[in-house]
Amino acid sequence: MDGTLVLKNVHTDYDTRVYVTGNVYELGAWQAERAAGPFYNQIVYWYPTWYCDVSLPADSRIEFKIMLRSGSGMVRLEQGEAHCLHTPAEGVSEMIAEWQGGCQESFQLSEGDAAYG
Repeated sequence: MDGTLVLKNVHTDYDTRVYVTGNVYELGAWQAERAAGPFYNQIVYWYPTWYCDVSLPADSRIEFKIMLRSGSGMVRLEQGEAHCLHTPAEGVSEMIAEWQGGCQESFQLSEGDAAYG
């Protein structure tokens, strides 16, 4: 299933990139170094909305969290429970999620580190 994942209300610093990590291989299987992204905001007046085209397993339960990665390698996960969605059996879809507040944890990214779960 191909589609666009849209993330709303994700405020960032100048050197911060937006990613998503989740429970499926396509989203990095909760490993920060394999997260999907970076997400983009090419239309300035849409900020703080970010988007990225993703390919996810069809007809599947997907769990994910929004992840911020600074230029220095610091990684922060959003607070709250993981976002959940069920992908359609076929076709193209737009999936929308909204930032859940502050950051749950911060850590320095090094190869092999798990982001969550």
